Amino acid sequence: MLYRDFDRFKQACEELYARSGPKTRTCIRWRADVGLLVMRLTDDVQTLTFKTRSKSFLNRFDSLNLTLLRKYHNRGRLSAHAQLDAPGPSEHTIPDPSVSLSAGDGAKGEADGASSRTKRKKGKKKQGK
Repeated sequence: MLYRDFDRFKQACEELYARSGPKTRTCIRWRADVGLLVMRLTDDVQTLTFKTRSKSFLNRFDSLNLTLLRKYHNRGRLSAHAQLDAPGPSEHTIPDPSVSLSAGDGAKGEADGASSRTKRKKGKKKQGK
């Protein structure tokens, strides 16, 4: 849908983002051949477009883009906090050091605390004449 009023376009963009969330994406283009500044926001179902010949709208485009980026960022931050706040059975458990993490270690290095790799000896340096 093509908008002529930027305030209505901005409101429609924020509503579309509220409905679709992270599926939305924006594109700002300068079409030099016709002298148009175009901003498009889509969620693959609905596309919102605003076209203008005035370069003064570039600041408004930037402001709207920053607002949407903050919403993208905050949504990710809020979902991460929700995951951290939800207690799970694996949280707050201390791993038992007697339990081996890999099955291939066996009792070879675990029993005496030795490393499974052998240490190489360095050769003598040759002295130049």
